[in-house]
Amino acid sequence: MAREFTVDVDGSEYIGTTANAKNQLEALHLCMKTAYVTFLEEGKDYSDMGVVGAFVNMPFDQVQKLEKLLVSGNVLRREDEVPVAPNLFVDDIHNYYLLIHRVLRENLGGFWKLQRPTNAKSVEQTQR
Repeated sequence: MAREFTVDVDGSEYIGTTANAKNQLEALHLCMKTAYVTFLEEGKDYSDMGVVGAFVNMPFDQVQKLEKLLVSGNVLRREDEVPVAPNLFVDDIHNYYLLIHRVLRENLGGFWKLQRPTNAKSVEQTQR
């Protein structure tokens, strides 16, 4: 079931719903293949320039795929409820990458719950 969220980019609020599980699965796969998943860790605050730089280093077709999977049809600009698209960010196109990043975190941030706490022992397998 989709969850509603609100994200802020450069003083503007955007509202959205999380994508369906199939789209999240594909988005996670893309983020793992491009190593972008490291930028999704909750509690870590990466610089905006670092986030944009990571997107610029990602193959553009994969950025477009992430946009299609998670942003298109799922996110609106709050003030006028206009669907989000790159043309809303003319002269500040880097903010579109920041929006995609924040939407990715909303959809895939739970991945980091799989991480074992620091200094925790690994689980040993039991014999049957």
